[in-house]
Amino acid sequence: MIVIDKKELRKASKHFQREMKKAMLKAAKTSIRRTLPTLRKESNQKVRDRMRVRQSRLNRRHFVLEKNLKGRKIEALSGRLKIRDRQIGLIEFVRGQKLPRKQKGVKVSRRRQLRIEVRPGNVIQGRSRFIQKGKGGKYHVFRRQSGKATPLKRQSVPSPHILFMKRSFRMPIEQATGRKFEKEFVSNFRFFLSQRRRLRKNAG
Repeated sequence: MIVIDKKELRKASKHFQREMKKAMLKAAKTSIRRTLPTLRKESNQKVRDRMRVRQSRLNRRHFVLEKNLKGRKIEALSGRLKIRDRQIGLIEFVRGQKLPRKQKGVKVSRRRQLRIEVRPGNVIQGRSRFIQKGKGGKYHVFRRQSGKATPLKRQSVPSPHILFMKRSFRMPIEQATGRKFEKEFVSNFRFFLSQRRRLRKNAG
């Protein structure tokens, strides 16, 4: 008589759990790798809703994708977007020509004003700011400070990093990223589990 007892069931259960864990590990690694670009894209869009800054600048100078896909346990895996705390020069937000204008001899009241748009749709003007070459030969927006030892001060705006300090700002990004990861994980888990089953079937 051939009997399928607890010993055989435990053996089958352990085998299935091993296969599950291996498929889950592969699915998690692939899902993290595929979700990180969504995290950066959503973050980029949210920042540009608040600041008129180029996407390429954010990706190059402020956003860094970091991932750890090493290890044999899911708990050891991770992926995140690191936001560098760097101010943005006001020259980035100047509308129109970003070079000094020749206005020598023109009355201050008649000089052309810089048009600056930090927040989308909100253009401000002012005669106290002007474009001039700074250190390194690059053009920047400066403002003259009366009564100061250093009369010229380079103008900049705070880093986008401060936006991410607010829970209300991060929440939509986290929700969109979570949906993307969940969708990826379910799809990838099914794929890797069926793949392992096919390999075992072919090997048998």
